[in-house]
Amino acid sequence: MSSCTPFIKAEWVSVGKKWNDIPPHVQHVAKQDFLIPNAIHAKVLPPPGNSVKQMLEFTLPSYTISIGTHSPESSFSRNSPDTILDFSITQLLALWLISFWAKALRLHKTAHEPWIGAKEWLNAQVRQKISMEQRQLAEAAIVLLATLPWDSTPVHALWCYLGPHCTTGTQQNDLLDILSDCITAQPALAEQLQVKGLALSVKIIEAAAMQNATTYKTVQTFQWI
Repeated sequence: MSSCTPFIKAEWVSVGKKWNDIPPHVQHVAKQDFLIPNAIHAKVLPPPGNSVKQMLEFTLPSYTISIGTHSPESSFSRNSPDTILDFSITQLLALWLISFWAKALRLHKTAHEPWIGAKEWLNAQVRQKISMEQRQLAEAAIVLLATLPWDSTPVHALWCYLGPHCTTGTQQNDLLDILSDCITAQPALAEQLQVKGLALSVKIIEAAAMQNATTYKTVQTFQWI
């Protein structure tokens, strides 16, 4: 089969072949069958340029991770296989559907569900009556969600900062970096203060727990402090 020969499903699909069994030049041609057609893509998945708000309003297919409990016997027939019928059934399944479900599931888990939680937290802050400043900040954040494109690298992790978990994990270092930038921008403060990441605090606590000044001064793992 030459590199110009089209990918013929009947030769490779439902005949016991694995992807690694397919020659590289055939794999290259076959990948085109796994691409979601442009005319369909915009209808089944939110475009990358859509805002976070539009992405959340986009209707995605539901999914489940539960495993069915039906009997395996119900999926098989005791009759001899009909080659013509089997081939026709194979052709009914467009290969791009595999790519679609992979993208839909990834969108559900990495963007849709996390942002839903973040938006619900923002709505709760808008409704609360304790802090006017916090309510105004939440309202401003909601407005921004209507303009920020959901599928851009800087936006992917922003949902982490909308909720009670904004001071846990790597977000702590991010907030310290912002504080460091603010101090650096003010020469008077920059001469007196330096802001370091959490690793410094952990190392200082470790050194204090040893209660050994000689070790602190000589061990290589403390040299960077």
